[in-house]
Amino acid sequence: MTLNTSFLWQLILATFRDPDEVAKGLLAMNLPTRAVWLLFGLTVISSVMMFFGTELLLPTGMGSVLTPFLLTVMMAANLGIMSLAMLGAGRALEGTARMDQIVLLMSWTQIILIALQIPQSVLALAIPALGSLFSLIVIGYALWLTVRFIKVAHGFETTGRAIATVVFGFAGITFGMIILLALLGV
Repeated sequence: MTLNTSFLWQLILATFRDPDEVAKGLLAMNLPTRAVWLLFGLTVISSVMMFFGTELLLPTGMGSVLTPFLLTVMMAANLGIMSLAMLGAGRALEGTARMDQIVLLMSWTQIILIALQIPQSVLALAIPALGSLFSLIVIGYALWLTVRFIKVAHGFETTGRAIATVVFGFAGITFGMIILLALLGV
């Protein structure tokens, strides 16, 4: 298998058509753990670059508050904690995924979101209201894609368990943040 731009675009387009098959294909690659974490890092860096590129076109003021380093740390923590939450919640529901599998699929979800940010930015520039609507659609799609990927990764037979995993995962993240903020006195 050769990784090139054409292959990546085909995989991105296939994700929109049949995310379950793409997830199965990604997992079937049996990438070494080191390669999965490299993808994780590249995904985070690409997300940061896309954020600051978009910030140049559509200034929100966040670019002056966040440094590239701080945003990189925040995105890596976000993606890592989400992966842990999806692993833990799925395992609690008798899922069978490994951490590297969850990280791979959560990283791929992030790559899809990066790809969707391009038309989102163009729409926001051309027709702001349509850009906002597209943003909401992307959020819904990201949740749906996460559910599909979690179902495949954990080997769930029903989508209900995957939905429960995502809900419990997000609830766990929220509860953890509440505790952390309380301990910090915020």
